[in-house]
Amino acid sequence: MTRSTMTIVGLVALAVGAGAFLATVQSRAEPAESPACPLGEWLRLPTDQCRTVCGADPTFRTESADLARQVGTERLTLADLLEDPATPGPDILAQLDRVTEAHAALERRVAEHLLIIRPLLTPEQQRKLLAFCAEGVRARCRKPCAGGGQAGCPRSAGGICLEGGCEACAGGEAAHAAP
Repeated sequence: MTRSTMTIVGLVALAVGAGAFLATVQSRAEPAESPACPLGEWLRLPTDQCRTVCGADPTFRTESADLARQVGTERLTLADLLEDPATPGPDILAQLDRVTEAHAALERRVAEHLLIIRPLLTPEQQRKLLAFCAEGVRARCRKPCAGGGQAGCPRSAGGICLEGGCEACAGGEAAHAAP
């Protein structure tokens, strides 16, 4: 390679590097058009509706994250108390109350958020979001069906029974056995 060719390649490389650097600096300096809105992305909201919905309850993300951390902290404290055989029963029950209260506060905040944004959604968007939330609530009420969803369990579907939903489930594996 000749000296002039190497000079040209070097200048091109320098120009590309400088351009990449400037583009990176410029993109960092420009504020985002709007904060990330996972709900808007999931519901495929148009940009203006996304801004409206995500802006309707601006403190939700930070408050719900704080509440979720509080639930985790309280659960870890409860786990530590349960592992220590010397922990008095009243201390465990008091911590269990704190776990329950923290979880209730988080669920209430989520419900408040849903009620705030619900009127801002179309009926189809409401149906999709609220059906998803309802399924999440139902999922916490289910347990694997001991009988695998056999005919002996009238409230079973796909191997899932509602907790205490039928006598066969409450009876465990033997209650589902064929007669």
